[in-house]
Amino acid sequence: SERSVHFRVKGLRWSRVESERSVHFRVKGLRWSRVESERSVHFRVKGLRWSRVESERSVHFRVKGLRWSRVESERSVHFRVKGLRWSRVESERSVHFRVKGLRWSRVESERSVHFRVKGLRWSRVESERSVHFRVKGLRWSRVESERSVHFRVKGLRWSRVESERSVHFRVKGLRWSRVESERSVHFRVKGLRWSRVESERSVHFRVKGLRWSRVESERSVHFRVKGLRWSRVESERSVHFRVKGLRWSRVESERSVHFRVKGLRWSRVESERSVHFRVKGLRWSRVESERSVHFRVKGLRWSRVESERSVHFRVKGLRWSRVESERSVHFRVKGLRWSRVESERSVHFRVKGLR
Repeated sequence: SERSVHFRVKGLRWSRVESERSVHFRVKGLRWSRVESERSVHFRVKGLRWSRVESERSVHFRVKGLRWSRVESERSVHFRVKGLRWSRVESERSVHFRVKGLRWSRVESERSVHFRVKGLRWSRVESERSVHFRVKGLRWSRVESERSVHFRVKGLRWSRVESERSVHFRVKGLRWSRVESERSVHFRVKGLRWSRVESERSVHFRVKGLRWSRVESERSVHFRVKGLRWSRVESERSVHFRVKGLRWSRVESERSVHFRVKGLRWSRVESERSVHFRVKGLRWSRVESERSVHFRVKGLRWSRVESERSVHFRVKGLRWSRVESERSVHFRVKGLRWSRVESERSVHFRVKGLR
């Protein structure tokens, strides 16, 4: 029709009604509208309304009773939300901020930047090659040329000079340098020199005539210092060492570890409840259950069985026990019994029927 358009597709209907200032939509009983005037736009959806009112210098928003605004002039922007105000004032060279009585500013010229917050001032002055800082009377500077950087703080100076392959430092008359080539690095400090040369598989060091090297392959590492050599060879389950003709190895499986040094072998085998050791034909084991521990060394066995109130020992057929209750302690060794009973005011002893 003149002002509206109605659509219908497979039983679904929707419509759009347009007047001079507003547009109304309706789809399946849901309605929403947009009303626009010269300075404002009002929206309404399911009883919720919001609006945006715009003038030459300000924008005001309103949603469910909450209002906020933004007022902008040539040099400043002012914001207001729920009684809180803040502003930003900008001139050609400076920016001033104000929030709840706190003010701060940033003044910028061609070469410098000055800051001020609550009476504290600091500045940064920059030229072609240098940067100067000043905070509460403290000054420091950084001067940079093509190859060097010079620093100055409270009369202390230091510099860093860099070329294609080297870096030189100077602080309070102390100098040091680092020279780097494709495979090596050389250092020099107060006449002391040292170097590190690296190839595909090895690293060589030299300090004051002392040399040492480290050569590494897929499974082994070899070291050399002043004619002394040592190596470490590692496989899936074992590690072998060699120093001055002395060799030793460590072989590890799922449950055991075996060692070998100069023909001496020893091993440690561990299961769920026991540990077995073997050294030069000597074997010993430790078997542990919930309440007892059993030991065995060269055919000698001993055990310790512990319950809630008693402890029982057994060594080479000799047994002894200690039973403890709230007020008494009872001992038994080779058929001999004795006990100690304690009450509030007295102590009673009993040994072989003697009390």
